[in-house]
Amino acid sequence: MTTLMPVTGLGIPDPVPPRRRWSTPLRLKALTVLAVVLAVAFGALVSATAADLRGGLRRGGAREAPRSLAAADLRIRLGELDSVLAPPVSAGARDRDENARVQARDRFQRALSRANADLRELAAARAAADETRTLMDGLGRYQVLAAAAAGEGRAADRAARHREAAALMRETLLPAARRLADSAHRDLDRTYRETRRSASGTATAANWLGLALLAVLGPLNVALTRRHRRLINPAAAAASVLALALVAQASGMMRTQADGLRTIKAGPYEAARVFSEVRASERTGEPAAPGSPDRAARLKEASLYTATIAKDVSAADEEFLRARRQDGTAQAWEAYDRLLATLTDVNRRDLDRRVGAGLREAEPWVTLPLGGAVLLSALLIAGVRPRLAEYR
Repeated sequence: MTTLMPVTGLGIPDPVPPRRRWSTPLRLKALTVLAVVLAVAFGALVSATAADLRGGLRRGGAREAPRSLAAADLRIRLGELDSVLAPPVSAGARDRDENARVQARDRFQRALSRANADLRELAAARAAADETRTLMDGLGRYQVLAAAAAGEGRAADRAARHREAAALMRETLLPAARRLADSAHRDLDRTYRETRRSASGTATAANWLGLALLAVLGPLNVALTRRHRRLINPAAAAASVLALALVAQASGMMRTQADGLRTIKAGPYEAARVFSEVRASERTGEPAAPGSPDRAARLKEASLYTATIAKDVSAADEEFLRARRQDGTAQAWEAYDRLLATLTDVNRRDLDRRVGAGLREAEPWVTLPLGGAVLLSALLIAGVRPRLAEYR
């Protein structure tokens, strides 16, 4: 097939215009502008991811997790109040040994003090205002009824006050405390899911931008060295090393923070919550029932979080359940309760430590990436600008 060539009026074919190629200055400008844009976008996304993770740690780990554990502890204290109040009335307060009465009164005051401290913490955290107000009002009325039940007066009157106090505890205080604990746990779970979802999206975008930045810096360094017959462009090489360090460190930070957020929720927080719920169930008589598959499975899972004393937890639980079947509950429960309280405290301290470490690690990354992007851009401009001046 013959290709027709355009001809001039003299019958001479017109020359085919040569294909345009990017000039070296234009290529350098384009690569530099693209690298600067990618660096700034990368820095902004990493900063946004770090801010999301820091916010999730502050809301979930520093506010909502302690609030949830305070609500669980409140259930324990309410159960203690109810158990301490019952014996003096049922057996007749006047006929009881004075030493036992003093001990019971001291236990009641300690439990009341802890319950009020939990309520103050929950009120300060603005946790479920209606439930918190119900608990504060109800606990004040319960204290009045308890004082009347354990005080002077006719046995019938004291027994009536005890029945009123017990009804207030079972029908109002304990259900409100459980709703408060469930609400705090749902808030924490929602914060965790939202933070993970938001941070995951921005982290993925930031990683892709980081890879794109490194892919652009490679050809830019090649153009600066080959076209100008130099072994290296110091400023551009420094910018490339800085970009590589930022991308690697930022990727590690985002991965570590996301894993840390998951570990905090599934580790010390969940373990402390399970141990507290077992104590609350025994104190209040609320589900889950002793020996149920749910209780056994959750205790086993919580024990894995505190692996160094997992055997002690399993052995203590088996011993307590065996003693319950043999009607020797009181002594076994006291030992078991002390172990569960110790485990709860260990995990709460671990929770505080992990949250603090996560916040300290995330804090610099809220501003560091943008500062790094500015420095990287300045290095690129410093390396490219003198080379562009050679073409003027």
